[in-house]
Amino acid sequence: MIRRSPLRLAVAAAATTVALSGCATFNDTDVAARVEGVELTEAQLASLVRETTGDDAVRAPLDAANQAITAFVLDESLRADLDRLGASAPRPDNDELTTASLQESFTIAFGAWQATPPQTFSEDEWSRFYSRGPVESGVTCTAHILVETEAEAFTVLDELDSGVPFAQVAAVRSIDPGSKDSGGVLPCASTGDFANSYIPEYVEPALAAEIGVPVGPAQSQYGYHIILVRPFESIDSAELEALLTNPTVRFELASTDLDIYINPRYGSFEGARGIVALGG
Repeated sequence: MIRRSPLRLAVAAAATTVALSGCATFNDTDVAARVEGVELTEAQLASLVRETTGDDAVRAPLDAANQAITAFVLDESLRADLDRLGASAPRPDNDELTTASLQESFTIAFGAWQATPPQTFSEDEWSRFYSRGPVESGVTCTAHILVETEAEAFTVLDELDSGVPFAQVAAVRSIDPGSKDSGGVLPCASTGDFANSYIPEYVEPALAAEIGVPVGPAQSQYGYHIILVRPFESIDSAELEALLTNPTVRFELASTDLDIYINPRYGSFEGARGIVALGG
């Protein structure tokens, strides 16, 4: 058993923000962000930042800009996905863009989006999405073989290297009663839930692993783990489809093909990671 605790992270799409540091200039009319042709101008962004910080200076903290851009991108991305699904969400009556109207708009869009069934994805679409890896896709599907000693772990690696199937080795050698009979397979989860449900000694090498390539041994209080990020071909599509009930996974998948632009001065939009500063 390798779960850290029963506590699971309650993930909401509104939490897709990354704190930044430094300063940005708001003295031109360039576009700060764009989603499917809908623009947030630098002037609008400056107004939102001033409203949040109370600062009338030309320069403002990037974390305030990040929050405003993130709110805009999330709102417009949800609305674009609703359009794609043949649904819609009303806009607030207030024509002026303020932090309050932006939050109201997002709340309306998010409620409509949650009430609308997600689109159906083909096997090829799922495969392309999953092949981005756990960090970029926001989906983690692993299997592991748990043994008592490091020597046993290297024996497991040798057997896998020689071509013995992972599930077969797990059934014979793993001491984890919860997974050995299923070939070492653990349930697919959103990467956020995965990171908050399992011990760090398991999470860190799993998220750094290449899909389909066993890694380890990773030592924990339970023993030594050989970890496999499961290849797409071994995953039942129902496992992945079930994850669409998680708003973060659904948003990540839905936003993959949207035309989303972030002015490079603020960073870039990287799906599950949100808006990330250059070099972040």
